[in-house]
Amino acid sequence: AIYGGKVTIFSIIKSLGPSLTSSDGLARERGTLLLAEVLTRLPSLALSGNDVNFLFDFFVVRILDLDCVSEVVKGLS
Repeated sequence: AIYGGKVTIFSIIKSLGPSLTSSDGLARERGTLLLAEVLTRLPSLALSGNDVNFLFDFFVVRILDLDCVSEVVKGLS
């Protein structure tokens, strides 16, 4: 949860859904970068074990998308 549970990582990803699943590589790249930026800029973000597993699984699958490789690396760092 972010800021006292008002927004969850799942809701962020759901909101980014159209850009994360777009057929346009640039849109997927930007959506993945935005998610990576949220994780990078909020290092104190309290993530549950389920959140971490979900994000890991997301980025493992997303690394196969060549348009998003550098964004995935940023998200995993």
